[in-house]
Amino acid sequence: MPITNGPLPMFRERKRKDNQSHDSKRRKKQMAKAKADTDLCKGCRLCVGVCPVKAIEPLTEVNKKGYEIIRIDEEACIGCGQCYVMCPDYVFTVE
Repeated sequence: MPITNGPLPMFRERKRKDNQSHDSKRRKKQMAKAKADTDLCKGCRLCVGVCPVKAIEPLTEVNKKGYEIIRIDEEACIGCGQCYVMCPDYVFTVE
């Protein structure tokens, strides 16, 4: 039987009864989020400038060391890890 090249058949995502795809729900569960240990933060705010979705905001609250801290909007965070890479004080973990 000769092999011929041709267009591939189109496949659709399987849908559940509630009209959501199985894959989209699985992707949401696997998405990483950044966590911050604000006791380590020294208020340099490098993370604020590097976050592509502006999920990190500076606060006027201070930590135990007297430095202003940051807050992460977990809904907005896309888990890209830029804050983790940029932070000189190892404040962030991405889980």
